[in-house]
Amino acid sequence: ALEGPSTASVLERALKTLDVLVAADVEYASVVLELNGRAAVERHVHETTRSVADMARRALETIDAVVGHQPRGQRAALRGLGMASGNNSRRASDVEPAGDPLGRYRAMLVAGSPFKEWAAGKSSARKIALAGDFTSLVTLSGGKVKTRLALNSLLRCDLGRGAAHAKKKMLSSTKVPGGKADACFVIKGLAENDVLCGECNSRA
Repeated sequence: ALEGPSTASVLERALKTLDVLVAADVEYASVVLELNGRAAVERHVHETTRSVADMARRALETIDAVVGHQPRGQRAALRGLGMASGNNSRRASDVEPAGDPLGRYRAMLVAGSPFKEWAAGKSSARKIALAGDFTSLVTLSGGKVKTRLALNSLLRCDLGRGAAHAKKKMLSSTKVPGGKADACFVIKGLAENDVLCGECNSRA
């Protein structure tokens, strides 16, 4: 959707999906960089449709934030992927990809990545993944879907804590922040509301 001619709504949805996936796990970020995703996003920063341009900037910020939070060696490797894919962007765009360009990654995206899902101040061990039909983001426990969010209903993913990360202090009505600040994230709905609060097992 990011490479060829698309309507503004399709582009915005594709950028939102990429933003959510990259923020969820560094492995997804490496997939995006390896497939020349950053260069594809950059081409839409100056779109005439403001919502598309804003979403492209948001996705770039997320990619840079995720890469910047990795240990030095891994950070260099991820940036290397980005530069390598950027150098080959012209050649890659001239060639029609054979088969499914995400073929070898689909199983990983559907299998999911471990994280903690926060609700009402309590965390539960889950996996965050894409549904098999790639239309929704899901959280899984024991192979069962616990939360399902349609991708076209999501606005963005922010690093940091949300309302559901706040937990009550023992023997008090006072609420204190839960989860590690540098590992938490919040997925926002179209109304800027928190639709999923999570915590990565490593820095977000």
